[in-house]
Amino acid sequence: MPNTSASIAIFIACGKSLVRRHHIKQQLESHCLPNSYLIKATYPENLDPGLDHSNLTISLNEHCCALTHQHIYESIINANLPAAIVLEDDASLG
Repeated sequence: MPNTSASIAIFIACGKSLVRRHHIKQQLESHCLPNSYLIKATYPENLDPGLDHSNLTISLNEHCCALTHQHIYESIINANLPAAIVLEDDASLG
């Protein structure tokens, strides 16, 4: 759970690529951003097979991306964070 007394929390939605995960972790460390959390992305194979996803107006992959972000937003709310940054694992922190 994020430390609410520290700086703004940074949540990274991480896909399956170990290369991208390693790269974003290196960037976070090089910028001394300790209040960062890597969140596992949702994929179609992780969805409840009992639910019908056939009537979506977006692609299944877009739906999974939205579910990942929803999970992150819930974490932000549950931790009562005043602010947070949400990024994808291919973000460049310069």
